[in-house]
Amino acid sequence: MRLTTSQGQLAAQRVVISGGAFSKSLVKMVCRIRVPLETERGYHLMLPKEASRLSVPVSSIDRRFIMTPMKGGLRLAGTVEYAGLKRPANMQRARHFIPLADPCLTHR
Repeated sequence: MRLTTSQGQLAAQRVVISGGAFSKSLVKMVCRIRVPLETERGYHLMLPKEASRLSVPVSSIDRRFIMTPMKGGLRLAGTVEYAGLKRPANMQRARHFIPLADPCLTHR
């Protein structure tokens, strides 16, 4: 296989394309191969006024999310979706963390 790069041509037996979320489209563009790959979008919500609520990360198996104290606030995370690169973010997925972070919540 010959690759043409900005540095000239290279000969290679194997090529690895590691373009993150863009790998599927890069492979199709370079090789015309359709790779069964989809992007995963993770959601989190940052609570800037809650930076001092916790001193260590806390994971709740019952509530299925994690709270991580950071310099910028308290980060709530724990949900992902396979939505592709063109669909808009579903911010309702991030907002559902707000009641989960309530220490008075009784989980069923």
